[in-house]
Amino acid sequence: MKAADHDTSRVQQRSGVPTVPMAPLPLYFQNGAAVTELPPDHSISNGLLETMRCQGGNLPLWPLHLARLQRSGVLPADQLQSLEQGIRTAVDGLEDRALKLRLRYGRMGGDRYWDLTVSELDSGPLSAQGATLFLCKTRLLTSRGVNPGCKTLSRKRYNLAAAELPSECGPCEGLLMDDSDQVIETLHGNILLRQGSDWVTPDLIGAGVRGVMRDWLHSRIPLLERPCSLDSVLQAQELAVCNSVRGIVPVVELLGFRRWRPGEATQNLQRLVAEGLW
Repeated sequence: MKAADHDTSRVQQRSGVPTVPMAPLPLYFQNGAAVTELPPDHSISNGLLETMRCQGGNLPLWPLHLARLQRSGVLPADQLQSLEQGIRTAVDGLEDRALKLRLRYGRMGGDRYWDLTVSELDSGPLSAQGATLFLCKTRLLTSRGVNPGCKTLSRKRYNLAAAELPSECGPCEGLLMDDSDQVIETLHGNILLRQGSDWVTPDLIGAGVRGVMRDWLHSRIPLLERPCSLDSVLQAQELAVCNSVRGIVPVVELLGFRRWRPGEATQNLQRLVAEGLW
């Protein structure tokens, strides 16, 4: 399904072989219907956010995205099938592209609402060559209750942290700590530390997003959850960021602190993702 104003009916001739022009991206869908634009995040109440990778027309991590949506307690069971069908219809015909999907779910005007942005997979601050991190001063607030680890549209502190990133250093990724000075995550993913023969990731009991790539890795390798101080990050033999769009990205530098070289352990994780997902 493609937006009505996208003309994909014209056929070009190239070497005698008819080809249909590729649909221009991004595409936007609102409650399953193609539209030309979407409302801003703040117009959606109780909003949830899922960013997903679509490869070859498939959503390899969809079961884990769905599990996180269900864990929020916001998404009712009777919406699951129609939501999944709407997403699959939106990417129909785009099997030859690697895509990034941005799904929002919540309420608008008192009614249940969801929308989807379909765009090309771009490099952003987490490129395959490695990520440069910047330690942000903005702190995440520790939850008084159990942290469900869901990704929401309440992005104030993330936006404040993103505004700190230095433009003169080129693309870089923000490293976030909580109000107890524990390392939690980055702006776009979860942190993985290589400590000796172990992979360690920060404990997210009080704050942070429990990423679906992190959950996928948990089911395939020993991945220890521990509180992580800044010192423990700096002492790690290897450092990586993982998320559901980019997979595993080696960290090559924490600005002002230390540089790393991507090592064999990180490369093994990258191969695991490439062979198991895309």
